[in-house]
Amino acid sequence: MNKKDKIVAGLIMTIHGMALGAPFTFGPGALKWLGINYAICLLGITASFHRQLTHRSFETPKLLEYTLALFGTLAVQGHPIEWVSAHRHHHGECDDFADPHSPRDGFWWSHMGWLFDSKTQALLFDTTNCKDLKK
Repeated sequence: MNKKDKIVAGLIMTIHGMALGAPFTFGPGALKWLGINYAICLLGITASFHRQLTHRSFETPKLLEYTLALFGTLAVQGHPIEWVSAHRHHHGECDDFADPHSPRDGFWWSHMGWLFDSKTQALLFDTTNCKDLKK
C-alpha cells in the first residue's frame, strides 16, 4: 500500500469506527439527519456523478450542477473527475478483465479491494477521458 492507499484505508476505518459509536448517540434527531444526509449523498452520486457528469444524461444550470456535485463529494467517494474517470473506464470495459473493478476478479475486489491498490489501478489516474469536465 502506498501513501494514498493508506489514507483511503484510514478514512474508511475511521468512518466505520465512528459508526460503532452510533448506538450510544442514537436519537430521533440523529435518525432524521441520517435520512437527510443519505438522501443528499444518494442524489449527489446517482444524479450528479453518475448520470449528469459521467453519462451527460441531462443538463442543468451551472449553479445546480455544482451544487449536485458538492452533494456527491459529501458521500466521500472522491473527487468528481476521478469518480467520473473511473466509471467511464469501467463502462469502457464493463465486466471484462480490463475493467478496473471487474466482478471477474472476485466480490471483494469489485466492491472495495480496488480502492486500496492504486499501483495496479494506474488506469484510474488517467483522466484524459474527462476533458469535458476539466474545461
